[in-house]
Amino acid sequence: MLEAHCIGLDTVTHPTHPSSQFVGASPAALTAVDAALKGMRFHSQLQGEDGQWAGDCEGSVLLMPGLLITCYLTQIPLPEACRKEMERFLRSVQLPDGGWRIQVEEKSTVFGTALTYTALRILGVQPDDPDMGVLQGFLPGFWLAILNVYSWEGMNTLLPELCWMPGHPSTLWCFTRQVYLPMSYCYAVRMTAKEDPLVLSLRQVGAAGSLFHKQTTRILR
Repeated sequence: MLEAHCIGLDTVTHPTHPSSQFVGASPAALTAVDAALKGMRFHSQLQGEDGQWAGDCEGSVLLMPGLLITCYLTQIPLPEACRKEMERFLRSVQLPDGGWRIQVEEKSTVFGTALTYTALRILGVQPDDPDMGVLQGFLPGFWLAILNVYSWEGMNTLLPELCWMPGHPSTLWCFTRQVYLPMSYCYAVRMTAKEDPLVLSLRQVGAAGSLFHKQTTRILR
C-alpha cells in the first residue's frame, strides 16, 4: 500500500474492483475523535517494512542525487526496484532543454543538471543515452568533489573554523546550519570517493554526454 499511496494510486476499495485496492471504504467521521482514529488507522498501513514512515519532500529535486552519491561513497547497496524507480523519476522531471532544476517551479540550472546527470550515471545510465547527450557543458560542484570527479581546488572555501567565530552556525537558519556543518567537515578533510571506472568516466572531457567542456580541464583532478 505504501508504494501505491506514494505514486498517487487510489487505495480505497471500490465495489466493482474489490480486490484491486488496499483500504476498505468507511463512513465519514462525525467527531474529532472519530477523525483522529480514522487517520491513525490509515497511516498505520503506510509504515514501511523497515519500520519507518516515508515523508515526501515535494518541490526539491536535488535531494535524491545527494542520497545516491552518499550511498555510492559509503558503498550502501540499493534494491534493484528502488534503482529503477529512481531512474524513472529522474528521467520524468527532465526539462525540454535537456537540463534539470533543483526546485520543481524553476528553469534548468547548472547545479541541478550536474547533480542529476551524476545520479543517473550512478544508477547505471550510460553517457551515450539519448537523455544524457545534451548535457555537455554543464559544470559540477561540491558533490562532485566528494565523488572525486571535481577538484576541491575549484570550490569556494567552507571554513570549519566558522564554529569559533562570532557568526558561528548556531546563528544561522536551521536548514542552512544543518547543510553547512557537514559540508565544512567534508571540505576540511577533503573527503573523496575511491577512484573507480565510474569516477574515471565522469571525469572525461568533451565526450558526448560529458559533464565537462574543454575549458574546465584546469580544475579537474
